[in-house]
Amino acid sequence: MVIQALLSIFFSEEYLLVPMLNYTSRKSILVIGGGRWARTILKILDSILPQGINLAVYSSRNHVYMSEWICNTLKGRYVNVFSSWDQFTVAEYSSMIVANSASDHECAARKALLNKVPVLVEKPLATSLSVVQSLLALEQQTNTKLCVALVFTFASYIQNFVELCSLSKEPTEIIFQWTDPTGEYINSEKKSFDPSIPVFVDCLPHITSIISPLINKNSLSSPEVSLSQGGSNVWISFRSNNTSLKFNMARNWNKRIRLLTVQYTSGQSISIDFSCEPGILSTSTEVVSADPCWNPESSPLADMLIAFLSGVCSGVWDQRLCAKNALFPATISNLAAPLYRSKQSQWLSSFSSNKYTSLYTAEILYAKRELYNS
Repeated sequence: MVIQALLSIFFSEEYLLVPMLNYTSRKSILVIGGGRWARTILKILDSILPQGINLAVYSSRNHVYMSEWICNTLKGRYVNVFSSWDQFTVAEYSSMIVANSASDHECAARKALLNKVPVLVEKPLATSLSVVQSLLALEQQTNTKLCVALVFTFASYIQNFVELCSLSKEPTEIIFQWTDPTGEYINSEKKSFDPSIPVFVDCLPHITSIISPLINKNSLSSPEVSLSQGGSNVWISFRSNNTSLKFNMARNWNKRIRLLTVQYTSGQSISIDFSCEPGILSTSTEVVSADPCWNPESSPLADMLIAFLSGVCSGVWDQRLCAKNALFPATISNLAAPLYRSKQSQWLSSFSSNKYTSLYTAEILYAKRELYNS
């Protein structure tokens, strides 16, 4: 209720008269996307925003289902649904939230920035380092805020873990395992991955956002890359200053894993397993909840959206939303991509005359589909 009251003030007619925020006379929020995550965002927005704030959705591929879902789910909220950019004017909206396919992020973000509409883009901000850099330059040119959605930076259990690790010196090794199972259901909706990008491009933004406070990012070594299962299971290893970093990222795995371990020269080890919120925090002396005060109704996504909308209204921005946070994962992806593609092609070639190819049909199709979409 307090959050809703604050946002009601932010979007009130009196607040809209603040001269420095000339764009807040536009009181509708535009969501780009027609998938599960866009619907999750819409439900959160509906729960935190006063009724006077209208929503709009753009989805070129799934607008019919989105219209039906909105009628059944967001009752009492006025929501326009568009299937083409030509059906609406971007500049009429107070803000934009981008949650469509990663390959389409750049187009939506550019439209927002060129129309001076503050925009929050789901990770990855873009599919290549050069595009990330281009969008950051456009943010400066248009003097319009570009934000990247790194939702775990708003999770209390991650904040507790980082705070505990920060009490020690620079770590010697960080190992992070991030896997997702096939056909996982979240809130009654089947989760799917974006086939237009490799698993490491998808996962690295989350991983690096969590570990960034713990390392010196000024010196990166060339990465080592290994893969299996056609590329759905990837290891990336490299050094950042004095810290060895090893990331295992997988799709179509047998279960959901979110396991981070940080090791120090003293022999001390601190880990967090947040495969299930709020997770378990382990040290050499104890195993405890990563957040003893965790409320099952807590939502890092809601906190992130509130931070974004507060920035839209006040012009004061939470640094966790800064688009420059997309540079580190994009740099790692840029270094790893050539090695990954080479090894993926080698993996596929190994099946050209293999009589056991039928045993690996799903993995071969995964690799071919990813190469086709790249």
